[in-house]
Amino acid sequence: MKEFALSVFENYGNVLMYIHIVGVTMFLGTLFAVRFLFYKPIEESIADNEERYTLYLKLLKRFFIFALFTLFIIMIVSVFLAAGLHFKNSNPTYSTMMHIKEFVWVFILFNMIYIYKKYKNALMAFKGNLLVETHENIILIIRYLVPIILFFGLIAVFFGNIVRGW
Repeated sequence: MKEFALSVFENYGNVLMYIHIVGVTMFLGTLFAVRFLFYKPIEESIADNEERYTLYLKLLKRFFIFALFTLFIIMIVSVFLAAGLHFKNSNPTYSTMMHIKEFVWVFILFNMIYIYKKYKNALMAFKGNLLVETHENIILIIRYLVPIILFFGLIAVFFGNIVRGW
């Protein structure tokens, strides 16, 4: 497997780096849009709770589909990048930074799984006409968990820039 990853990196290293950067940008942009661009206008413009929650749940469903797709792309490409850039044999500081970056992305992945569970709870509560529980889960996701992931994503980008020497 390692030889295959090295071969792919040698032939398509720049393309892989481009895909990685675009994937991270799209993932963080999606988080930013959900929290700062969509939440407030929906909250202010729709007075009916049931209609608002319906819209939030549709938004979160699309968010998960797109975010998990981009996370999958980021993680697959990062395997090829790590193998191709030989971080295990490089400077110990860079190797440590790569491990920190990997840990941050695993943390983000686990938080996305937790957010998905909260989304499912909100969906089940909405179907059961428990609007208070629906509201609590949606608020937890949009106001708190999405900004946490956005913050840690920016930290991962910072470490990625240091490691790549930009």
